[in-house]
Amino acid sequence: MLLSAAGPPGSGAPDEGAFDATPAPAARTAARSMSSAPAQAGPGTAGSAPPAADPTDPRPQLVNRGDLVLLAGGRCHVCRYPTVAPLPRCPVCGGTSGPDEMGPEGTVFSATVLRIPVPGRTPPMVLAYVDLDDGPRILAHVDGAARAPTPASRVHLSGRTEDGDPLVRVDGAVTAAAGGGS
Repeated sequence: MLLSAAGPPGSGAPDEGAFDATPAPAARTAARSMSSAPAQAGPGTAGSAPPAADPTDPRPQLVNRGDLVLLAGGRCHVCRYPTVAPLPRCPVCGGTSGPDEMGPEGTVFSATVLRIPVPGRTPPMVLAYVDLDDGPRILAHVDGAARAPTPASRVHLSGRTEDGDPLVRVDGAVTAAAGGGS
């Protein structure tokens, strides 16, 4: 018999295996501030506000600035820590944070070729974790690559895939074969 720290039924303790879906106060505040963002004037319009984020879509939000694609993230006003999404408070120092745009260039931290089928996606897919210059690390698809770029390869944001995922393009042709023989 397994014992649980949940306590007996009716004791006020959570049931074994119970899941509390109530978001933390900071997450509720962030979701409210994202959903009430002002509408932007149009894609690629200089000086326009970042697009209103869908609080149910965890993917990074991108914005077009002329020929540039930038991450519409956030940055702490105190310690300058970058985040993928605008947050009311910094997760590092607790200072106030606000929206910021980062990119379009970055460095590959790690990359792989996904060869297994994923519902709604056609393999193979080349994915990379990218450290944006003066920004956070994001997961993105690599445009037009058949092989994974090597760590430290330079890339730039180039838009979104047909499914809405962030897309980067490798600067130059330096790539290495993806590891593994699958």
